[in-house]
Amino acid sequence: MDKALLCFLLLAASAGAQTVVVESGDTKDFGSYPAKDRREAAFVLRNGGGAPLKILRVRKTCGCTVVEVDKELLAKGEAATVKVAISPFSLSGPFAKSVHVETNAPERRFTKLTVKGDAQPLLSVSPQEWIHLGRVAPGGLVRQSFALNSGDPTLELGAPEVQGGKAELSKAAPGKYALDFHCVAGKLGEDVKASVRIPVLRPVGWKPLELAVLANVGDKLLVMPSSLRTSAAKLEVSLRLLGGPPGGPDPTRLTWKAPEGVTIHPGKTADRRMPVTLELAPGTKPGIVTFDYPGALGATLRLD
Repeated sequence: MDKALLCFLLLAASAGAQTVVVESGDTKDFGSYPAKDRREAAFVLRNGGGAPLKILRVRKTCGCTVVEVDKELLAKGEAATVKVAISPFSLSGPFAKSVHVETNAPERRFTKLTVKGDAQPLLSVSPQEWIHLGRVAPGGLVRQSFALNSGDPTLELGAPEVQGGKAELSKAAPGKYALDFHCVAGKLGEDVKASVRIPVLRPVGWKPLELAVLANVGDKLLVMPSSLRTSAAKLEVSLRLLGGPPGGPDPTRLTWKAPEGVTIHPGKTADRRMPVTLELAPGTKPGIVTFDYPGALGATLRLD
């Protein structure tokens, strides 16, 4: 084929194809703003080709974004506005969130649009808003303190609403509060699940602050693996005590219940793990082996 003719055909095909043109850039910066506010950016997508451009769908990377498209089918030269908004209270701190606009443009099927900024919370919480204290003793006292600091000296907090315990809120200085939480742990296995909700009286427009204190009550015995097949005459598992003494479980304190034909042989604990050998008599049927340890939730081993 003549080279001049080939170039002409390629130019003609290019002129007739759909082309996505993003006007005024594909990234918008909101800068620093209060996290309670909504921020919105408008992107203009223009069809720079000759064939109709169709916007097929918009894919979001975060539930914090709301996307609106005012037109889905664009003739040559026509433009559509894609609005990307960040919902109030959905983010905290620096962020960059993108949406991907899918079109029928052959050379640019996906167009990436990005909004970024720094959503400033009203106050900071130390150590953090949600805290897990690990394992605590049944009936023991559970305590946790929080420091609530704001750069706004007009900050005024209301009386805390507490579920699962008690809390005292005190004002240390303008914009600075301290909260002390405490409760009594329940019985073995009744985990601590406490929440504290603190209304924001000033400045207006802010949602209540929500804190959580969690803890597991008592030790827990863990068997690994948790299931085995009965096809072998001898099986090996290991037991670990979550919580409890640093040396791990004491083999002399371990008790168990096993199906008929299963013999249990606990070994010496090493690296906080206790090896256990199971000997299966011929014809042993599938069943459940339960391991128990004083002051701890038991573990189960399934024999298939």
